[in-house]
Amino acid sequence: MRCENCKKFITNPLLKCPYCGTDIPEEALASFRKEASEIEAQDAIIRKTWKKYFRLSLLSIAVGILVILPLTLYVGLKNGLNWLPWLGLGLWVLSFVYFGFIKGGVRCPFCGALLGNSGGKYCPHCKSQYRD
Repeated sequence: MRCENCKKFITNPLLKCPYCGTDIPEEALASFRKEASEIEAQDAIIRKTWKKYFRLSLLSIAVGILVILPLTLYVGLKNGLNWLPWLGLGLWVLSFVYFGFIKGGVRCPFCGALLGNSGGKYCPHCKSQYRD
């Protein structure tokens, strides 16, 4: 919100503007608090969705290593189908890329920027909290 007197942007309004000391009207504070709670609810939904896709990407890695690759190797080599292990490997890689990169496993759910190997709770680009 912006101060009505000095027009500076206030990120955490109290009863007075931190820059000029002007009293902030109660209606403005109430609307700010309502908007902030709505944004926090939306952020919680985004973080929950991000966690879901992150878990799916980890699950695709585990399923690929423990199920798809051994199964396609066994069936392919036993029956002389040399292309089958490559197909299994390709499907596994595509599932990991889909859940891990395209759907948001390594991207910020708020700004879409690549997170790379950042280990923090906040996006280094937009400073939004994407992990609890």
